[in-house]
Amino acid sequence: DLWSQALNNLSEGDQKELDLDTKVQDESFDSIQQIITTQLQTKEDSSVVIYTWKGKPVTVRVALENIVHWLDNFKKVGDIVVQYDPGHAALPWAAFRFVLQAVVNEQTIKGAVLESLEHISETIARFAWIETLYLHASTALRTQLQAAIVKLYVLVLEFLAYVKHRSSRHTYQKVLKSIVNLDNQKVNNLIKKISTEEEKVIKIAHLIDTQYQQEHAKVVEGGITSLLAKVEGLSLQIEDLNRDSSDGPRLPIQKRDEFLRWLAATSTHQDLLNALEAKEEGTCDWITKCPAVQEWLIAQASLRHPTILWIYGRPGAGKTILSARLTQYLQQEHSTNVAYFFCYYGHEEKCQYLAIVKSWITQILKFCATAWDTVASIFQDKEANFAEPYEVWHMFRQVCKEVPGCYFIVDGFDECREVNELARQHSTSDAKRRFLNNLDDAIRDTGARVFFMSRFDSDLKDYMDTPNNPSSGVSTIRLQYEITKEDTASDLIKFAKNKTNMRLAGRDPVLINQLIQDSVEKANGMFLWIKLAHNRLSRLESPSNLRTIIENQPRGLDEAYERDMQNILNLDPDRRQRAIEILRLTLYTYRPLTLRQLLEALLVDLDNVPPNLEESLSSDDDSVGEYSNSDDCQPSNHSSSDGNETSNLFPRERLPDTLDRAYAESEILKLCGSFIEMRRNDDSSEVGSESVHFVHFSMCEYLQKTSITKFPQLEQYQLSDVYHSHNRIVQICLRYLCYDDFVQSKNSSLSEYEKKLKAYTFLNYAAVSWGQHIRKCRPLSSSVIQLSNTLLNPANSKWLSFSEVIGGNANGGYERFITRFQEA
Repeated sequence: DLWSQALNNLSEGDQKELDLDTKVQDESFDSIQQIITTQLQTKEDSSVVIYTWKGKPVTVRVALENIVHWLDNFKKVGDIVVQYDPGHAALPWAAFRFVLQAVVNEQTIKGAVLESLEHISETIARFAWIETLYLHASTALRTQLQAAIVKLYVLVLEFLAYVKHRSSRHTYQKVLKSIVNLDNQKVNNLIKKISTEEEKVIKIAHLIDTQYQQEHAKVVEGGITSLLAKVEGLSLQIEDLNRDSSDGPRLPIQKRDEFLRWLAATSTHQDLLNALEAKEEGTCDWITKCPAVQEWLIAQASLRHPTILWIYGRPGAGKTILSARLTQYLQQEHSTNVAYFFCYYGHEEKCQYLAIVKSWITQILKFCATAWDTVASIFQDKEANFAEPYEVWHMFRQVCKEVPGCYFIVDGFDECREVNELARQHSTSDAKRRFLNNLDDAIRDTGARVFFMSRFDSDLKDYMDTPNNPSSGVSTIRLQYEITKEDTASDLIKFAKNKTNMRLAGRDPVLINQLIQDSVEKANGMFLWIKLAHNRLSRLESPSNLRTIIENQPRGLDEAYERDMQNILNLDPDRRQRAIEILRLTLYTYRPLTLRQLLEALLVDLDNVPPNLEESLSSDDDSVGEYSNSDDCQPSNHSSSDGNETSNLFPRERLPDTLDRAYAESEILKLCGSFIEMRRNDDSSEVGSESVHFVHFSMCEYLQKTSITKFPQLEQYQLSDVYHSHNRIVQICLRYLCYDDFVQSKNSSLSEYEKKLKAYTFLNYAAVSWGQHIRKCRPLSSSVIQLSNTLLNPANSKWLSFSEVIGGNANGGYERFITRFQEA
C-alpha cells in the first residue's frame, strides 16, 4: 500500500494535520461526487470564469467536471485491473474532500487553488493506473519505480496537509477566506514539485516499456533463452528454437512482393507528410500531454491489456493535423511499433474499413522480420488473387500476438464507408460494427493500443460506452475524449497569426493584431474558419475592407459554403460550367485526380461525339492510332478513306503549353472559391502531378445535400444527383478510351506502354474506374451502352489498349502482365 507508506513518511505535524484513518472506507467517492453535483446545479456559480496560475481562462464547471473525470478513472482501476483495498483507495480522497468542499463554497474562487485540486485529482487517478500496470511487472526497475511513486504521493499529501492547515485555524467563515487567500506562490511551488516528480515516475515507466520491448525482441529472435523460460515457459522456448533451426513456414524474399500484391494494402504515408507539412510550427503539442492520451500511453504491453482511445471534435478543429502530430510523437518515442492510417472519403482505397487493417499489417512487417514467418503460413499455396477479409483479420491477429504492444492510429474514421454497392448486404453502420468487433477479437491479450480520431460518431460512441466482457482473456480498456476550445485556443492564435502575417506581410502591425483577435473570436475553435476567411485577405485591400472581410465571414461552415456556391453560379456560363464539372469530378471520382488528369477529363467533349464513331475505326488499317517511337509519344497521323484527317483524336492541342502554379490558381482553384485545393502526391515538384481535393470533408457532405430550392440555377447541372453524376463520369471515361489515339493492332512494348501512360495521364483512371462508376448509374443510358459497345467491339483494336492498363494494374505491373499473357 504505497499511500500508507507515503503517509508514514510525512512529518509528524502533517500526519497529525491530515488525521487519516487508513481503515476508512470509500464513502469519499460518493461525497466528492455529491459536492460537485450540487455545485454544477448552481448555474451562476458553475459558469464563473476563473484564471489559473498559468493565466489560462477556465470555468468552474469545466474544472469540476475534470475532477469527476479523474475520480471515475480512478474507480475503473478496481473495475478493470485489480481489486483495490478500500482503505487504500479512500486515503488520498479523504483529505481531498475537505479542501474541495471549502473551495466550491467560496464565491471568489481563485484559479490557482481550483486548478491545483484538478491537478491533484488527475495525479491520484493516473498514478493508480501506473501502480497497477507497472508494479506487477518482473523488472529490476520495479523497486526504483515504487520509491519514486511513494515520493510523489508524499508531495501530494503534503500539499493537502498545507491547504488543510491554513484553514483549520479559523472558524468556518474564516476557513473560506483563508483558503482563498492562500499563498499562491506556495501553492504553485508545491504543484511544480509534484509535476517534476510525476515526470520522474513517467520516465521510469517508459524505461520499463523500453526494457520490455527490447527483451521481447530478443526473445523472438532466440537471443535470451533464460528470460524466455521465465516469461513463456520451457515449452515455448523449445518451440521457438525449433522454428529457428528448421526450414519452417518462412516466406522467401522473392515471395514477399507476391504477398504484398495479394494483400493489396494502401499506404497513407504521403497523407501523413502532407498533414505534418501543413502543421504550423509550435502547434499541436497539447495532444501529447492530453490527460486521455497520457492515460492511453501508460498501458503496459507485458500485462496484455489492449487499450482503445477515441478523440473526437467538431468539423474544422484540426483533427487530422493532431493525428499526424501524435503519430510523429509515437514514432519518435517508439519508432519500431507504430502503424497508422489516414482515411479519406474521396479515395476508394482510403475509405474502406478493411484497408485500415491491411495497411497496418504491411507497416508491422517493415519493422519486424519475424512477423514474415507469421504471414507465411497463411499466405502459402493461396491461389486467389486477393486476400479474403477473414484471412486479413486472421493475419492481423497473429501479427499482433507476434509483436505485442503496437500502436495503431486511425484518423478520419467517420470518413470510412462501404464501397462495393453490388456486394453490400449491410449498411455502413453494420460494416463499422463488424470492424470494431473484429478489432476487439484481434487485439485481445496483445497489449495493443488503438487510437481513433474523428468527428462525433453515434456508432462509435455506442461501442465505446459498451462494457467489454470477453469470454476469455483480459478486457479492453476504452477511453474517450472530446476536443475543447480550451485545448486548441493557443494553437488557434498561432495559426491565425501565421496566416495573417503571410497574407498581409508589411501591413500595419496594429491592424494585423486586430484582425487576428477578431478572427480568433469569430472562429469558435475552428481552424478551417480561419483558413477560409484569411484566404480572402489581400495586401491590396484597405484597412476598412480587411475588417469588413472578417466581419462578414459567416460564422457557420455551411453559410460560408453557400456564399462560395453563389459566387460560382454568378460566373459567366462557360466558366460556371467548368467550375461545376471540376466539383463533380472531385466529388464523385473514386480517387483524387491529379491536375493533369483533371484537365484531360475536362477536355472530353460529350456534346460532339461523332455519329459514326464505331464505323470510323477501320480494322483493315493496321496503322491507325499506332504509336511512333518519338519521345513525346504522339500518335501517328492517320487518314480516312477520302484523305482527310480523322476528327476522333483527343484534343491535346487544348492543353496548356505551361502547366504551372499560376495556371492552376486562375483556371482551377479560383473558379471554385474555397472548395478546392491541391496536394502533393510524392516528392515531385511538378504542379501537374499534384492531386485535386476538397479543402475539407464537410464540403463533400455540403455539395451532396445542396438543394436546388436554394440554388435554382443548379438544377440544370444536377450536381447532387448521384445517378446523373456517375453517368456523366462513365461517359467521360468511355469517350476518352474511344479516341483513336488508343487504337493499336498489337500489344505495346514496355517502353511504349510507359510513354502512353505519361502522355495520356487520364488513361489509367478511365480504364480502371469506368466499370466502378457504371454500377452507380443503372439502368444504363443509351449513350453509355453505345460507348461501351464501341470500346469492347472485337472488330477493332480499341479494347487492346484498355486491357493493357487493366492487366498491368491487376498483375503488379505491365511487364509482369505481358509476360504472363505471352506464356498463356
